[in-house]
Amino acid sequence: IGGKDKNDALKIDKARGRVSLLALITGKIGFSVWMPLGGGDVDANVKISDDFVDLSAHVADVHLEKAGLILEASGLPLTGKLDVDLDLKLGKKDPKATVGKLSLKTGGLSIEKGGKMGMIPVPELALGDLKMEVPIQDGKADFKGVKLAGTDLEVAMDGNLLVLWPVARSTLNLTVGLKPTEKL
Repeated sequence: IGGKDKNDALKIDKARGRVSLLALITGKIGFSVWMPLGGGDVDANVKISDDFVDLSAHVADVHLEKAGLILEASGLPLTGKLDVDLDLKLGKKDPKATVGKLSLKTGGLSIEKGGKMGMIPVPELALGDLKMEVPIQDGKADFKGVKLAGTDLEVAMDGNLLVLWPVARSTLNLTVGLKPTEKL
């Protein structure tokens, strides 16, 4: 998979996929994919009908320092482990029909020296073990009062993600507060 130049390319060494014949027989599209990423695994099952996209995705034991795709997307030199579970029933015609749950867990998460967010340098930070559960109801992933207590930094989030079809139309309205801990 590549972009306009070789630096935009996403290299996938190995992947498996399977089409759901039962979904095809019932007039839907269904498939599952699996690929290794950063020493861990990514697998997803997708079923698409006229009204909904059902997605069940699982990311397990991904070592961020080995996951170029995640490092590139974040723009930060991250280390640590990542686990993500997403169960989503996305309403294609009615956004309020979208429901699901997002779970994210990190182990030993840190930002190493040399990180930048745009033009702003980001210092080395040990965030540690974080856990976040986000419900998705009525088309919104609600981040109301989400707090992540990191080793060097506490993060507070408030807002929502409006989940739309196609997903590129989704909008994020999020306020993020950062508070250094006593250790920092």
